[in-house]
Amino acid sequence: MDILILVDHSFYLESLSERQASGAGREYRIAPVQMLTRGVFHPKLTYLWGADNDACAVGSGNLTYAGQGANLECLDVLLSEREPEAFGQVSDFFGALLASPRLRLLDQQERIGDYQKRAGRKMSAGHDGSAPRLLHSLREPILPQALKQLQRSAAFERIVCMAPFHDPEGAPIGALAKALSASQVDIAIDPNDRSAPFEKSVLSSSARKVQFVSPGKEERRCLHAKWFEFHGPAGSYLMTGSANATRTALTSTDNVEAVVLRQIQGDGPITWIPVKPEEIRNEETGLSASVFDGFLVATATSEGTLSGWVRARSDVNGQWKCWLVARHYEWEAGIAEVGPDGAFSMQAPTTLEEARGTSDAVQLRMRRAGKVVAGWVSFPSELDSPPEVRGARVALDRISRGQAIAGDLLRVVHWVCSLINGSAIRVDPVQPHGGTARTQAMESANLLSYSEWATASELANAGRSDNVAGLFRRTLEMLARGKEALVRLSRQGANALDSDDELDGSPSPAPEEEYNAIAEITDAIQAALKLAPRTPMATEFIRAHAMLTFRPAFTNQDAGLASTKALDWLRWIAQLDLEPDVRESLRGLVWVLAGLSQSRAVDDRAEARAAELRRMLEKLFGSPLASPSLSDAFLDPALSGANTFAPEIEVGMHKIVVARSLRADLRSFMEAVRNGTAPAVTPVLTQSIDKEVLARLRSRNRSVSLKSPTSDGCPRCYCAIPAAERLALESRYAILCRGCGCVLVAYGVNL
Repeated sequence: MDILILVDHSFYLESLSERQASGAGREYRIAPVQMLTRGVFHPKLTYLWGADNDACAVGSGNLTYAGQGANLECLDVLLSEREPEAFGQVSDFFGALLASPRLRLLDQQERIGDYQKRAGRKMSAGHDGSAPRLLHSLREPILPQALKQLQRSAAFERIVCMAPFHDPEGAPIGALAKALSASQVDIAIDPNDRSAPFEKSVLSSSARKVQFVSPGKEERRCLHAKWFEFHGPAGSYLMTGSANATRTALTSTDNVEAVVLRQIQGDGPITWIPVKPEEIRNEETGLSASVFDGFLVATATSEGTLSGWVRARSDVNGQWKCWLVARHYEWEAGIAEVGPDGAFSMQAPTTLEEARGTSDAVQLRMRRAGKVVAGWVSFPSELDSPPEVRGARVALDRISRGQAIAGDLLRVVHWVCSLINGSAIRVDPVQPHGGTARTQAMESANLLSYSEWATASELANAGRSDNVAGLFRRTLEMLARGKEALVRLSRQGANALDSDDELDGSPSPAPEEEYNAIAEITDAIQAALKLAPRTPMATEFIRAHAMLTFRPAFTNQDAGLASTKALDWLRWIAQLDLEPDVRESLRGLVWVLAGLSQSRAVDDRAEARAAELRRMLEKLFGSPLASPSLSDAFLDPALSGANTFAPEIEVGMHKIVVARSLRADLRSFMEAVRNGTAPAVTPVLTQSIDKEVLARLRSRNRSVSLKSPTSDGCPRCYCAIPAAERLALESRYAILCRGCGCVLVAYGVNL
């Protein structure tokens, strides 16, 4: 979803007083339009770009609470499948916007051009005279265009005009009445205050009958709609949009306006009731003054620059002191060198990363010689993200601030799971008739490439969160706090919220049940790596699994729980067919976890645990074993908090390095038997080999010493070896053949 908002530069400056804004520059683009005339950029036109069909909504409401909910407004919607003829005029509006010499677009020309082309592709070549038309004032005033269309019909008897602003002399309405030979003019007045824009006598020379009307007895909303009805024997027409009943809006090109003119059935949807005005009001349509002396647009790129343009009432060339402003924060941002044309580009200040870390919109303000200019900062990496990524980012930010609401954890978890599954696998739903779920490789052009996952700049600075990898890591940092910590954070934040922070009256902390869904991430990772262990994102996924499974135990300083989970994690890793560079990148993490697991092994299992861990490490990294330095290993992002247990981890790592393998112990045992000395039965042997097998090995009168099984089974009686026992042999255990009692071990040699 890509949202672009064009706004008159004076109202752009007015929007900067709204420091509680959160979406500007993050969820939608907001671009000022600088009018070079005395007018304003005033259209209320929304283009909705759909998968197949498009819509263009033209109305009267501003993007304010009042304009979208409280005022009496109007809206006409053109649909490409229903009114394709009008989309040629929509395309013309965008084209005229790009070409107009009366205004200046500082950026977004390319996107506006895309809308122009898109609307052009949706237009029809037909010329149905009854089809609605979009009229705009970029080339020609609205009134003559409307008359050109209306005068093709017969004379009109009645005109109704509803608008918040009128010309004090009623000139545009009088001109319409005369040109259309209308005998009656109805002027709708605001039902909220019952004030009229002028006396009836103002229009006495234009129509025989003039009256004031109101849209219904019960209507009490503030009137802001721009609504013109034209009624005659040949039919009725309705014109709605942004144009007021003023000279500037209807009879000049000073303003940029847009309206839709369409034919309607009958008298229209509104029942007009004659009323008597209580007063005649003084029309005031001036713009409010801004506290700023100019405006700017700024873009923070993923390459680490902050660039844009400055427009002010005076010369802008030179150095400006900068600072960043968000809802509750301000940061210094250094000095910007602005050129004579208003352009600037600077290395992004380090404080921009702090500003980016909030969920609020961010403003850049510049000061020089007592003058201040300001504007919203755009973050293209966030704006170009799909909606689910934006939703996860906002939800994650609320969680991090202790202001989580119901559903935030699920949004984050579902986004991470979709990222994992979309990058590696697809799990088909459970098959009918008792079938099981089927996992299969997914080849699709929509899959995330590794370059999209982690750009060069991201790899150079893992703290950034302006792309998928950055957001993924930031998510893990938050979720790795553990369920208890997150629940506590959410509840504390909910209790500490200020009244202006509340959502819908009172915040709802994320329910405890939501946190149980975090386990879905580790399940998705295990499924993904089982199917595609050599995916480019393997390292990211493995670290994610590590952080979510045992890092909360580090945070809680629970080494016992951490060591148990670490051993399970190591056994899982040892079974994966990973690329050599992936295994090497995990060396520090794996060794620390192995050392922790060894340090917590109970006495009678210590040697067996060391032997098992040594075999895992040999499989992953080869021999000879050499443990990394702890200071280097603890730099791994998954090991935050693990250095608390550094002394015992170091001891455990040493035990693994010097541990004798089962094979070495077995060789020593058999050597002692041959030499007639008492064999040493080490804990490694007793934990790995059955007592009966050890007793047989001690016997001096073995008819068969120790045989290596073949693919045919036992080399003595040729009986098959069960699968479970073959697995034991692969683990270097000695077993007894069930057929002849021969002692077997899978070393390829007869000991």
